[in-house]
Order: sequence, then structure tokens, then C-alpha cells
Amino acid sequence: MKRILPFFLLLLIVLNGCNAIGTAAPDVSSPVPVATLVPLGTPAAKYGVEVARPLIRDFTNIGQRVAGSERESQAAQYVFDVFQAIGYSPEIQPFTEIVGDTPISSSNVVAIKKGFSSQEIIVGAHYDSAAGALGADDNASGVAVMLEVAKLVQSASTLYTIRFIAFGAGENDLMGSYAYLNQM
Repeated sequence: MKRILPFFLLLLIVLNGCNAIGTAAPDVSSPVPVATLVPLGTPAAKYGVEVARPLIRDFTNIGQRVAGSERESQAAQYVFDVFQAIGYSPEIQPFTEIVGDTPISSSNVVAIKKGFSSQEIIVGAHYDSAAGALGADDNASGVAVMLEVAKLVQSASTLYTIRFIAFGAGENDLMGSYAYLNQM
């Protein structure tokens, strides 16, 4: 319990900090190329709670991340790159679901922190956004907190294995979550 308390406190601090972003919304019609985004390598990475702000900024700069879109794919690659930058070996799990007559292809990005036990804790957040929205609250903030927690526990010894999952197509009836469950 003593090991978990600091993570919950950090989570509260990060979430509180996310409410004070106060920056103008970027133009959603022109996404920022993924190569120009700066995951966790900024000077803010040294200061703990300031990591979430650049992640949310970079994520919303991608633009609308509608399930199955190129921007959603950019977001998945961004999460993959951040997981790699903080020392994980992530994997991308693609899936396709049919909605009406339309196939929607997306993917989940998974990184695993091995623990001493075979029991697992799943920490997840969806990285897509609703049509017409940049998705800072829903759910770039959740992805930022998940990545920050992954960074914090990466070199720690943990009793349980922690599986960090960035779900695709979450705005489409939790498609990514169900696709992941079906692969278990």
C-alpha cells in the first residue's frame, strides 16, 4: 500500500494540472506531423507533473483522432514511440470491426511491466477522439496519465505485472477494449 500511495498522489496532481491548460485549441484541419512532436524528451520531463501538459499538447496537435483515420494511426504511433522512449518494448495489436457495412481498422498499443507475480493489473486509456473534437479531455489526458505512470514504474520492482494498454476506437462502442478482450 505504501508503494501505491505516491502513484495515486501523482495521478491527482497531474489531473489537477490538466484542468489549467488554458491554451488556445489548435487548428484541427491541419495535423502536426508526428516527427515534430516531442515525447517525454522535453525539459519539462524533469519536473514530474509537467510531463502531462506536453503530452496532451502533442496529442491534441495531431487533431481529431476519429477511429480508423490516419490521425488515429498517428496517435497510435505516438504512444508506441513514447513507450519505447521510456524503456518498454511495446507491441501494436491491429484489429478490424464492421460497423454497419463499413470496416473500421484500428489498433491497440500494449506495453508490459513484468512483476514478480503472474497476476496482472491493466491500466488503459483510449487514444482516439470523437468527430469534431481534439479530445484533450477525452482522452488525451487519460493517455498522458497512463504514460506518466508507465514511466514512473518502469524501473521499479512491482509485485504484479502491469499491462499498459492504449485502446483504439474507444469512441466507437469501446471497440479496442472488446478487440483486446477477444484476443486474450
